[in-house]
Amino acid sequence: MPTLAASVASSVMMIPGTVATCLLVWWMCVFATPDLFLDTEQLVQADGYTSQTHHVVTEDGYELTLHRLLPHQGHRSRALPVLMQHGIFHSSADFVVPGPGHALGYALSDAGYDVWLANSRGNFYSRRHLSLATNTPQYWNFSWHQMGQYDLPAVIDFILNETRSEALFYVGHSMGAAVFFAMLHLRPEYNRKIRVMFGLAPASYMHHGKSPVTIPIFKSMHINKILLDRLGVGEILPRDSPWHQLVSSACGPNRVLMQPVCMRVLGHISGYNLANLNKTRLDINLSHFPAGSSRNTAAHFGQNIISGKFLQFDYGREGNLVQYGQEKPLPYDLGKVTAPVSLYCGTGDLVIDCQDVERLFHELTQCRDKNLTHLQRYSHLDFLWGIDAMPRLYSPIIHIMDQYS
Repeated sequence: MPTLAASVASSVMMIPGTVATCLLVWWMCVFATPDLFLDTEQLVQADGYTSQTHHVVTEDGYELTLHRLLPHQGHRSRALPVLMQHGIFHSSADFVVPGPGHALGYALSDAGYDVWLANSRGNFYSRRHLSLATNTPQYWNFSWHQMGQYDLPAVIDFILNETRSEALFYVGHSMGAAVFFAMLHLRPEYNRKIRVMFGLAPASYMHHGKSPVTIPIFKSMHINKILLDRLGVGEILPRDSPWHQLVSSACGPNRVLMQPVCMRVLGHISGYNLANLNKTRLDINLSHFPAGSSRNTAAHFGQNIISGKFLQFDYGREGNLVQYGQEKPLPYDLGKVTAPVSLYCGTGDLVIDCQDVERLFHELTQCRDKNLTHLQRYSHLDFLWGIDAMPRLYSPIIHIMDQYS
């Protein structure tokens, strides 16, 4: 005799698609925060700021979306550009979704800077290619190495051309730092286009990461590459609206039972400094995360976690012989980084451990200037969503920018 749970599940499966859609729409209209439906540009407008959207085509044919925050009215404009690059499974929304007074993008705009928010290939905002469709394996055959090789140089050149500037400030969270170091390994001439690089929980060495969720996912993507290739898995963790917003709405401020569960899951993913999360905007934050990426992007981190090294992508023995002329992937040469670098690590970060950031710091031997700041108890997401990020992190960053301006 079937159980009650089985009967309910069977009944749900029998609901016609149109009825299920109506139920979803009803749930969203009754329970969801209106801001869950807004994209980055709409969020910026709703928060009273002015934005532009630009598109950049890379050398290998990917179309990237850039969101630009114009200097906020009423503040002295320095007209100096700042490029902000998100981490894996994130998007440009990272730097505005906490809202005015809390988001780094808005803080920089208020300080008079010309803020540009990047979107890496394959995420929610950058899913176009000149010839490849997203339902083909060829489209997803990239890691963050290609983001450093093609995406970042194309974006930097576009911004400098638009603003007629010689150099820009760069803010990279997590993968945003890995992309930066990959670029300077491949194209060291771009050092002269960087005023200062700010690495927030910079991903490079990751051997000491302890997240019981994130680290195993990265490792499994690397270990099971052959199997996943055969299964045709190219994209992982996409932002799938409206079901994505449905899940996010369950984490809203009035969800007494579900919000603690959501926060606990985030703790497993990034670190347990839960008191620093803004519970009133948790659902809005999560409506933009995850935003999708390629399987190889995660696998690239997985290989570095397992090896304990900062390596270029592992194509397998035969592929490495073609790509690198040897059986194993080559390391990134951090000695090619000469631009000023300011690194920040969180002692409560379960993804990027301070030990690994310290190793990165010591291997940046050729930087014209460098410093490393430890933020006590900071988790991986505190760098984006932390309640106290403005006084502890963002204001010092703006102070450094002002000095270099």
